[in-house]
Amino acid sequence: MNIEFLRAALASGLFACGGFAHAAPAAVNQQWEVASVRVGFHSSVSSCIFSAIGATNAWNAVGADLYLPTDSLATHPRVSEQTQAFNYANITVEDADNVTPGAGMETRRTVNPNTGTILNADIYVDRKRMDQTPGVTQLICTTAPTIPVDRFDGESALLHEFGHAVGFDHGDDSNCPMYPTMPAGQVKRVLCEAEMEEYLWAYGLPFKILSLANVSGPQGVNIPASVHYQGNPAFPVKRQTKIVQCASGWTCSDYNGTYTSATPSPLTFNFRCTNTSPQPTATFRWRTTLTDANGVVTNAVEHTSTCTRPAGAVANASRAGDGNSANRIVITP
Repeated sequence: MNIEFLRAALASGLFACGGFAHAAPAAVNQQWEVASVRVGFHSSVSSCIFSAIGATNAWNAVGADLYLPTDSLATHPRVSEQTQAFNYANITVEDADNVTPGAGMETRRTVNPNTGTILNADIYVDRKRMDQTPGVTQLICTTAPTIPVDRFDGESALLHEFGHAVGFDHGDDSNCPMYPTMPAGQVKRVLCEAEMEEYLWAYGLPFKILSLANVSGPQGVNIPASVHYQGNPAFPVKRQTKIVQCASGWTCSDYNGTYTSATPSPLTFNFRCTNTSPQPTATFRWRTTLTDANGVVTNAVEHTSTCTRPAGAVANASRAGDGNSANRIVITP
């Protein structure tokens, strides 16, 4: 398979990236095929792990449907020693002596030539920027809010590189991390609003249940429930509602439902208590998840439904609390 390498560079005296230069707002020009890719570190960059975690946290905090979980140990093999499966599942940060001449850090993206999507990205730090080579401006990886005027900030540089790793081009706002140059001594550890908006536009929000309220209604009547979700799921979407706690005297089952056509939030369904005679008010606890057509599963949300005894009715003593199968709670579309 052909691959395409896109490089970003940290030049002497300025944070300068090559291969993406243009005068326009920062834009995502390529996207990952997956919703999560792990970030790991070779031992050669162990001093910068916390800076890298700070950088990935900034991207994760945007809330886009691409997540960058990070290892906290420098246990990754070098990219050249990895299998393709491992490499494609991980973004590795390591040092290198073959970084583009004049650069100090670069991101190399591997792109699917048929779809244009990102298959892999790795970040390489010029070894000379970390080994005190005379005459070469050094990187400093620190959580301190300021850095010496003769150093490049590791977290700022890595924030920029992870931007390229998730598909960003350069931007034209010199106050933003994706601007192509940054002087030594400067700190840019916060994404600009335009960069966050572009990231959300490119990847969207993760498929997630936002809320599913507890509901209540009379026995023998449909009690509507609404699943409020975010994201852009592929339909059909399946709903799995499992019984967690069944009220005494009632028969409960798990229920699945399918929403075949694209439906904006919320997705709705009904609870209904079916019984041959009035029963005491009963509350049931459930756990619901959604799964889209691509197999993406949401978070699980617990919620309750309560079936109230009709006003003025008296429970049938022979049936209340006896587990009679005539007393059932069902879920319908």
